Amino acid sequence: RFTVLEPLIDQICNPDWINLQLVQYLRQQQAAEELGKRTYHYAASYEEFINLIQDSTDANDLEHLRRNIINEIMQATAINNLKKAKGLDTNKESTPQSTGKGDLL
Repeated sequence: RFTVLEPLIDQICNPDWINLQLVQYLRQQQAAEELGKRTYHYAASYEEFINLIQDSTDANDLEHLRRNIINEIMQATAINNLKKAKGLDTNKESTPQSTGKGDLL
């Protein structure tokens, strides 16, 4: 009965295994943070942005890039909807008093 569960429980309770899992998680988080710093924010043009996507060999990098793009589209849409609700012209840029997301929204 316990031939399957006992080794699994032993592994899960092993401090070395737990530490290894924590180290792997922290490295993954650090890699994601570094990716966020070097993504498309540094692409000076549309062509460079497309090259960044084409040259990527890591699916996680592309997934992270996709999430960032979706986030920015959602934020831009929310700002545009608030401008429409206030009766502002959505075609021209308005300068908020501050650059915080709350002030932009």
